Amino acid sequence: MDQCAKCGRVLEVLSGKCPVCDQGEGDVDELYASTEAVIETLADPVDRQAAGEPGFGIDLTVGDVIGGAFRMWGQTFGRQLLMGLAGQVALVPLLLWQPDFTEGFSGISWMMIGVIILITLLIGIPVAVWAAICSIIIAADQARHGKQVRSMAEVALKALGSFWSYLGAALLVGLALILCGVPAVILISLVAPASAGAAVIGVLLFFALIIYLAVRWLVVGEAVVLENKPAFEAIRRSGELVSGNWWLTFGILLIFWLIMIGVVIGIVLLSLIPFVGQVINLASGVLTTPLSICFVVAIYAGLFARFQRLNASL
Repeated sequence: MDQCAKCGRVLEVLSGKCPVCDQGEGDVDELYASTEAVIETLADPVDRQAAGEPGFGIDLTVGDVIGGAFRMWGQTFGRQLLMGLAGQVALVPLLLWQPDFTEGFSGISWMMIGVIILITLLIGIPVAVWAAICSIIIAADQARHGKQVRSMAEVALKALGSFWSYLGAALLVGLALILCGVPAVILISLVAPASAGAAVIGVLLFFALIIYLAVRWLVVGEAVVLENKPAFEAIRRSGELVSGNWWLTFGILLIFWLIMIGVVIGIVLLSLIPFVGQVINLASGVLTTPLSICFVVAIYAGLFARFQRLNASL
C-alpha cells in the first residue's frame, strides 16, 4: 500500500493523503524544497549578500574608489586601528632592541637577532596576515551594509577560516614575481658589459612586467576572503576581474600612491624629531596599513561591480 513520504503512515484510499500530516506519496520533492527554503532563511545574511550588489555602492572610478576607501577607513576607524595595532606586533621587538655599534659588529647580540627573527616568523607574520584578513572583512561589511553586521569575534573566526588560503596566495604571488626577476637579472648581467643601453632597456622591461603582474594580481586577497576562493583560483579570479580594466586600475592605484607618498613624506619629517621618531613610525604603520587595505577592497568592489554589469549585458 502507498505510504506517506513524511511519516510513513498508510495513505487514505480516496484522497491519497496522509490522515495525520496531509502529505501524499509524491510530495517528497515539495517537502525537500520547503526544508531548503528554511535553511536558506536561517543562513547568515552577511554571507548571502554577494559583493557588488547595490549595497556595495562603489564603482571603478577615481572618486568612487578613493572616496570609498577613506569612507570605509573612517567609518570603521576603531576596528581598523585595533587591526593595525595587531599587525604591528612584529615591530615591538625591533623598537625595544637597541644595538651597540660602537665596537662594530662585535657589539651586536646575534642571539638577540635570532630571537627577533623567530618571533617574527612564529608570531609577527601570522598575526599580520590574520589582521589584514580582518581588515578586509571589516571594510567589505561596511561597504555592503553601511554598518558593521559582525561582532569582532565573528570577524576573527571568519579570518581564521581564510588564513591558509590567503597566506598561500600571497606566497604564490610573491614567488611568481621573484621568479620573473631571475631570468631578467641573468639576461641583464649578460648584456650589460656589451651594451649599457640594452641593459637599461632590460631593466625597464623587467619593472614593466613586475608592475603589470602586480596590478593583475592586486585583488587576490579579496578574492580569497570575500569569495572564499582557494589560492590558485583566487589568482585566476583576480586576473579575470582586472582583465579589460588594467589601465584604469593602474591609474587609480597611481593616484592613491601619490597621496600615500605625501603622507609618508610628512611621517618621515616628523620621525626626525628626537625621542618620538620610533613612536611615529609605529603609528604610521598602524594607520596607513588599514587604509591601504580599504583602498584595495574599494578597487575590488569597483572591479566586481563592473564585471557583473558586463556579464549581465551579454
